[in-house]
Amino acid sequence: MSSIYLFFASLMGSRSMLLSDQALDELDYDNRLLAARSRGQFPDMVLHLSCDGDSITGGELIELKDSKSGYGVASFNSTIPTGKKPIATLGKAVLQQMGAEAAVLPIREVYYLVRGRQARRVKVCLTHGSFFETVPESTLLTEAFRKVLDEGLPEMNAEMKAKIASVFTQREAFSQTRDVDKASVKLRFRVMTEVKPEGNPLNPARYPQISDDSLNLIVPIHRSGDARRAVERLCAALGYAKPTPFKMGIIKHPLNGRFLVLQCPLT
Repeated sequence: MSSIYLFFASLMGSRSMLLSDQALDELDYDNRLLAARSRGQFPDMVLHLSCDGDSITGGELIELKDSKSGYGVASFNSTIPTGKKPIATLGKAVLQQMGAEAAVLPIREVYYLVRGRQARRVKVCLTHGSFFETVPESTLLTEAFRKVLDEGLPEMNAEMKAKIASVFTQREAFSQTRDVDKASVKLRFRVMTEVKPEGNPLNPARYPQISDDSLNLIVPIHRSGDARRAVERLCAALGYAKPTPFKMGIIKHPLNGRFLVLQCPLT
């Protein structure tokens, strides 16, 4: 089964810790499930690979997003949120911790462990990155820079704007440090990504199914049977024959289809 279900099962088993005032990156997770752990660079955690019959699965990447100022998602300061990530783009320290597993499954699923607090209530969601990534990163960057050109150079023709904006299809193209002649400092641009209301699973107005004081696993439903398989995998991870320890529901993302929510109380 995918490792993410084992990780969520471990969170269910120690969910009271998620109510503490400790930051998410300071909590005691089940280290047996982790192939790598990091601070200050993406991702915060990498899960071990697992076997699913004859296939190797799992190895998901997890980023922690902790907010103490309401039911908002903390800004993404280092990477643009995504549903999948190439292993080759990870930092050297993370790859070294992963060892031989870094050579398996070159594209990994990405999840975000998101926690918000409001009026002494807590919501925690282990959310697939596609909840945040509704357009490809390259499109997001290109269209954002096209808007800059529209505002600053309204007289420029559309073809030239498209050509200039196409340079910014990858964050790395402009996030490198740039050295300018006769300047005593170097300049590096940094992208910060903020979640809109429709992309915030903690938002009670958009997603009332995500209850106060609850722990939730949110996974996309692309094909018939995806929801059933997700329930079976979590039951297997928990050692239950029936899905009695959690509630199930479907939420409709206005920009990215349906998602299954598997929920249990934090108390």
